[in-house]
Amino acid sequence: NLRFGEKLDIAASADYSGMGISTWSTTAAHNGLLEFNRSKSATIGTQTIVASGDALGSITFRGSDGTAFQTAAAIVGEVDGTPGASDMPGRLIFKTTADGAAVGTERMRIDSGGNVGIGTTTPGNLLAVDGNVTMDGLYAMGTTTTSSLIATSTLEVRGASGSTLWVEDGMVGIGTTGPSGQLHIYGPNKILTAAGNAGQVYITTSDAVAANVGGSLIFGGSYTGTTPTIWAGIAGLKTNATDGQYGGYLQFMTRSVALGSTEKMRIDESGNVGIGTTNPSLRFGQKLDIAASADYSGMGISTWSTTAAHMG
Repeated sequence: NLRFGEKLDIAASADYSGMGISTWSTTAAHNGLLEFNRSKSATIGTQTIVASGDALGSITFRGSDGTAFQTAAAIVGEVDGTPGASDMPGRLIFKTTADGAAVGTERMRIDSGGNVGIGTTTPGNLLAVDGNVTMDGLYAMGTTTTSSLIATSTLEVRGASGSTLWVEDGMVGIGTTGPSGQLHIYGPNKILTAAGNAGQVYITTSDAVAANVGGSLIFGGSYTGTTPTIWAGIAGLKTNATDGQYGGYLQFMTRSVALGSTEKMRIDESGNVGIGTTNPSLRFGQKLDIAASADYSGMGISTWSTTAAHMG
């Protein structure tokens, strides 16, 4: 069962067939060797440099179709770049034959840079996959400049109950595979309680216990060309620095034309609302304090109506 000029055929009947390569040595580097050598010369014993894309050796797995042996899978070693003196870049190509076919198709390769491509012959990263990927777990570790996960079409992450993260065309869906905006969170109702229900979006800081520290939500846009800036923000902050106390307040900030963002309104831990003040000064159960410095203070109540009884 030799093809293409092979010289050795090891066969067996009703038993295993093959060969063993064994080494006995006290030297760590000694081992059994199986070498595939290729010179681009037709004369045995002469050396002619190979070129990029040349096959150097292959391992082929074949099975009988009842008439002849057919190739089911193969591993091929090829030159992967321009070789030179003491320089031989290589790649490994893994092929399998699809059901109903007689010729193997490349499924995966490891190029000369160590990049692995599945479904692609030009992997640009350590792992490049062209097609859908199903994983039971994923762990990426590296520095902030070298560790990344890149999906060129759609990225889906599933949990036991279905899709939990979906990224497609710049839109992110959490709990949904059809995000309607750049961020779409879908899930059961979450009522905020003192028992620790975190709601659907939970923003915290990693700081130690301190007053005026907590999560924030910032709104901004471009103020000149494409240079971004901050327009407004909402923050949930701790009232005091006392360990074990839960009191917090909501801070509402906006930005004026000339100044940076400053607090314009606050809802304190008791539900009191202060506009123009960070410490609502209230008596007799009032809930709103409107304050001003060196200016008029108060609020206006206006009504536009043709009905005589309508008023502010």
